[in-house]
Amino acid sequence: MNELGFAGFDATTWYGLVGPGKLPAAMARRMNEDINIDYKLAHPEFVRLVMAENIHSAAYLKLSKTAVHMNAPTIDLLKRNYDRGFDTGQRLQSPHG
Repeated sequence: MNELGFAGFDATTWYGLVGPGKLPAAMARRMNEDINIDYKLAHPEFVRLVMAENIHSAAYLKLSKTAVHMNAPTIDLLKRNYDRGFDTGQRLQSPHG
């Protein structure tokens, strides 16, 4: 991350979880919540970084052209999956309505 301008910040891994196309929405939501909550509890420094970026509307990440290019393939994949779910009516429903 030093080359992106984040001195002293260490990002070592990124992971995703993929399930079958017919995975029940409730199960996918539960798995997502469990995985994310466990990670956040184990890495409070990451939570603080995300909170700071949210407060400042990602001002520091927007300065990095490298970060945008690194995330573009993942964002594109997520958008295609979201669009496919929306088009087929198989998208996950928010538990909040």
